[in-house]
Amino acid sequence: MTRSLIRLSGRRRAATALGAGALAASLALVGCSSSSPKGGGTIPPLNTAGTSGGSTASAATTSASGGASSKASAAPTTLDAQALTDESIGYYVDFVPQGLDTTQTQALQGFFAYDRATWEAYRKMDGDLSAVEASTTGAALESYRKSYKKAQDAGEHEVGTARMTVTSVEMQSDSEALIDVCSDQTHIKRVSSSGEEIPHSHGLHTYSDFVSVKLTDGAWKVASFEKKGTDIC
Repeated sequence: MTRSLIRLSGRRRAATALGAGALAASLALVGCSSSSPKGGGTIPPLNTAGTSGGSTASAATTSASGGASSKASAAPTTLDAQALTDESIGYYVDFVPQGLDTTQTQALQGFFAYDRATWEAYRKMDGDLSAVEASTTGAALESYRKSYKKAQDAGEHEVGTARMTVTSVEMQSDSEALIDVCSDQTHIKRVSSSGEEIPHSHGLHTYSDFVSVKLTDGAWKVASFEKKGTDIC
């Protein structure tokens, strides 16, 4: 579910200024449908001192770091889908799994840092990819950079609403998690710098993917995607 204008022809897009209130609960991607159930519970606190893209990335990285070393230190935790949602930027989380342990929670927060960062970057198109680079690595980062440059060269950006549903978080090792997600991009469209809609950019799809999130340099970062299917979630 890499967020990219290629898949924007896939929003595979998957954080800049998080309002202090919204990010205080966590970071956010795009769900399968507005009718999906909401996840409940609380989330480990994040550092929300700033509201810039850089500080958001820092908060995300801080929250997503720690990895396996903290695994045994906490009982199962829950994330709040509503708290991860930020209506001010059209970012909605419809469902997150409950009862995750600390490491699973940190890996999932790393994914949401990526998802929100890429959505924000495509909305603003201001050339600042610091939050994306702080939450992405490997093939996923290279793919996003290429997609972003393509949109930048064309003078395009995204508008609309992005929705995310997370079905499960499965640890593959102490340093890698596989996250099952559905990205609903049906209400996203591309527009030119003058605000005109790009032909054939509306009416996208829902994308189902397995996302590999790896503990890299002390932070959980999105590394790659494995496509499950289109319009199946």
